[in-house]
Amino acid sequence: MRTRRSFAVLTLALGLACCATDRSGEPSIELRDLDGRLVDAARPDATQFVLLVFLGTGCPIARAYSPELASIAADYSGRVTTRLVFVDLDLDADAARRHAGEFRLPRPILLDPDHRLVHALGATTTPEAVVLDRAGRVVYSGRIDDRFAELGKPRRAAARHDLRDALDALLAGRTPRAIRTEPIGCIIE
Repeated sequence: MRTRRSFAVLTLALGLACCATDRSGEPSIELRDLDGRLVDAARPDATQFVLLVFLGTGCPIARAYSPELASIAADYSGRVTTRLVFVDLDLDADAARRHAGEFRLPRPILLDPDHRLVHALGATTTPEAVVLDRAGRVVYSGRIDDRFAELGKPRRAAARHDLRDALDALLAGRTPRAIRTEPIGCIIE
């Protein structure tokens, strides 16, 4: 029995090590928050993981996820550092603040007009979620859930909650069922 448990733990550790994208050798990427302070986007606060969600203010699918993003931030508060990242090229802090207020988005919110973080993490779509561990490795990336089957085709309700499932698995010390899912939304240009 002990051998099976040891084998299971070893398999899990190897799975996380093999499946994660390692960013630990890369320099930190500091972005400005809505108050103008520089924040190391990938550094977790006092948590084991950081969740970055890339958003565009003009993307209707990203807007539709605002309540779910607020719910995720609240539900995982204290266990996952959540940061929303606006990728709009010409968005200033005042406009971002107004948008965040209108859609009741949780803070902190970072601005990535030069797409430094977008390129570093390979994000392509808004909304797109990326979860990093403390070493900066990508341990999940993709959609929030499957509410949108494809562009312009929303379901009444999500059947799969990919991001929540991944966070729950990671917090329990397990590898997520899927470490990469295809995000549906607006292309980051």
